[in-house]
Amino acid sequence: MRRNKGCSIKANNIAKFLFIPLLFCILGIALGMVAAGPVVEPYFKLFQITFLKEAPTFKNGTANIYLDGSSQTPASQSILKSAADIPLQGQQVGNLTIGDAKIDTPVFWGDDTHSLAKGAGIYIGSALPGQGKTILIGGHIDTVFASLKQVKSGDKIKIQTNYGDYEYQVTGHKSAADTDKTAYDLLKTNENLVLYTCERENDFVGLTSQRYFVYAKYLSGGSLKNQG
Repeated sequence: MRRNKGCSIKANNIAKFLFIPLLFCILGIALGMVAAGPVVEPYFKLFQITFLKEAPTFKNGTANIYLDGSSQTPASQSILKSAADIPLQGQQVGNLTIGDAKIDTPVFWGDDTHSLAKGAGIYIGSALPGQGKTILIGGHIDTVFASLKQVKSGDKIKIQTNYGDYEYQVTGHKSAADTDKTAYDLLKTNENLVLYTCERENDFVGLTSQRYFVYAKYLSGGSLKNQG
């Protein structure tokens, strides 16, 4: 009987000093990953663009633009002084206007749900105005980009930032699936602007996998290439 009691005590000690601390360790790591997610995500996207050289699928961006972003915490609204500055996710970087289509909206860094609830959002992994690359900006079809389909070839698009004003001219448009990687090219080495929103048919309400893209070429504004 004493041997059985000793074995029982030994088994209890193993559970107490090995498995319980291990369980708490696993829970701690899981909670840490959840808490660090919003901070790590922008840098992970930049890693994808820089090293993998593969265009994004908008899995966490445009495909979910109707989700509630009220749980997101706004980032600091510090002023950008140059196109070389790196904004924080959710930071306003400028204001976009298209006169003929009556579009006038603030533009934020990031196409997360919180940013898109306030205005248009630049996809993290694309560029800022003045950086000499592709600028990919999305917005809700129900709000800031409701009239995006009214934009015509030749129309002017203006983006005002704290470090300079930029102007682009519309060259065309395209309808495509949200996963169509041929609808944009983030690896271009010349400055160009791509606007996108959801595309609906027959007054469909809610999520849709179709996107409407508007393309524009660079006309004027200071650039890092000219400064270099």
